[in-house]
This record gives sequence, C-alpha cells and structure tokens, in this order.
Amino acid sequence: MTPLSRKILIVHNPAIGTDNLGDEIIMRYCNRVLARCFPFFRYRRIDVPTHAPVDRRCEEAMKRADLQIVCGTNILCPHVGKYNLWKMEGGVDRSAYRNIVLLACGWNRYSPGISEESRALYRSILSRDRLHCVRDAYTERRMEEMGFRNVVNTNCVTLWGLSSRRMARIPAGKAPSAVFTLTAHRKDPERDAFLIETLLGNYRETFFWPQGNRDKDYFGELLALSGIPRTKIRVLERSLEAFDGLLDRGGIDYVGTRLHGGCHALNRGRRALIVALDNRATEIARDTNLPVVPAEDVAGTLQERIDARIPVSLRIQRDNIKQWKNQF
Repeated sequence: MTPLSRKILIVHNPAIGTDNLGDEIIMRYCNRVLARCFPFFRYRRIDVPTHAPVDRRCEEAMKRADLQIVCGTNILCPHVGKYNLWKMEGGVDRSAYRNIVLLACGWNRYSPGISEESRALYRSILSRDRLHCVRDAYTERRMEEMGFRNVVNTNCVTLWGLSSRRMARIPAGKAPSAVFTLTAHRKDPERDAFLIETLLGNYRETFFWPQGNRDKDYFGELLALSGIPRTKIRVLERSLEAFDGLLDRGGIDYVGTRLHGGCHALNRGRRALIVALDNRATEIARDTNLPVVPAEDVAGTLQERIDARIPVSLRIQRDNIKQWKNQF
C-alpha cells in the first residue's frame, strides 16, 4: 500500500490544548492501542481536538475519513444544550462528524435523564455498525438508553495493560514516600487539608503533583488556610515527565483526587489510592475493584486504607477489549 492509498483515520484527541494532564495520560494509553489497530503503513492519522473547535482545514479530511475514533475521555453529556465537553461549535460543519467510534469513553456525570438533543446528537455522529467501547457499566447503560446496542464495557483504557503478573508486582503495603494530587475545580479545603496532614503524618517524604492547570494555585490557597508549612512538601513540575520520574524511582505511594494520576501510578508499578470525587472513579471502581475511597469517607477511612495491605486485583474485561480490537 502506497502512502497515497492509505486510509484516513481521524483521531479526536482530548490532549490537544488541554488544561489537564490527565488527558495526556489517557492519550498515552490510547496511542498504544491505536498504533496496533491502525498501523502507519495502512492509515494516515489526523488528530483533531475535542476540547476546542476543529480547524476548518480538517473538514474535507473528516468527511472523507474511513474511520473516526474519539479517545478515552468522559465526553458523553446527558444535556448537551446546557453543557457539552465536545466543542463542536465554531469549527467544521457538524456533518463532518460521522461514523465515529468510541474508544473507552465515559459519561460526564450522574443524571436522571438524557435530553432529546443529546440523543439526536449522538445518534447522528456515532456509528451504528461499528462496536463502541466505554469506560464503565454506567456509561454502557446510558448508551443503551439512547438506542445503541453496539456497545461493550472495556473499563478505562489506562487499565488495559495491567496483566495479573504486573498487578502482582505492585506493593500491597505502605511505601516510605507519597505523592498526592488535588482537584481545583472540586475544592473541599477541609477534606483536602486533612488528606495532606494525614500524608505528612505517615510518610517520610511527601510530594505534590499538579495535574490540572489550576491545581498548584489551589494548593497554595490550601496551605494558607490550613497553616501547613510549604517546606514539608516538595512540589513537582507540572509535566508528565516529572511525574514519571518520581514514580519510577520507586518507594512511593500515590494518594489523590485525580483518577488518571492514580491509574498511571498503577501502570508504573506503584501502590495507589484514588479519592473518588464523582461518577468516573466510583463507577470504574465498582466494575474493576480499582482502589478508591469515596470523597465523603476520607476523614473516616483514609488512615485505615494507608495502613492496610491492599494487593491490587483488578477485574478487567479482557474479552470485551479483544472483541473491540478485533473488529478492525
């Protein structure tokens, strides 16, 4: 196959222009899947943003694309007329969004209903023939409510590579050091100060990694309110490389409110405890046994969970993953 005869693959990439390094984590794992399913010599890949309008220069390629994939984020919204994380307005014509396949996407939030506008949007842009895969059983049910029967739950793509052998190598007991995250758009100063103080009382070294673009500012506000000395905590550069470097040195636990920071820590062989702030971590944990503590239980159970030996034993839907991959 010559370069000119390659098929066109449009990748809707949440990491383009993101203010959250969690999107870069998602895409790191999505890219591994895409590279295997859609090799370079067969597909010409064009990445377009989900969190910003698509440049009009991409419109013709999207309309001619053999396949479009949207990657890994919690992009599906029950009421797109009120809020839509998929920024379609102001870019290419809506007709360019066609026959799109979901790769481990999630439902944005708990909601008692789904608007007709949302139903109409997803029915118009998502493939009715190809198999979609979603992050959790809750998202699968919401998709089915909209009439999609071509959906399987594969869990989050960040967990696909965690084999039983890799999970067995993750320490069950407490490490000497810890790294934590915060979430600026879900502030709870009392809970988050308790989390930090608990870590300072349990670990010889404590690090803070700002995953979101406003998390470091919130960290500063939190220290000022709580009186926790900044000198007791080492702040990492806001980059995935800095986070990797710390995780790879070993002897460190992850504890924090950022879901994908925790999933990435597990992939680097580190013990992780994720504070579940919303439906994403809660539903993935319900399906997989991901180690989480509900946000409302932090004060009552965080110390116990830090002290406990917790072997990592995740339930991953490997047959569904294989089914999704094999369709290509």
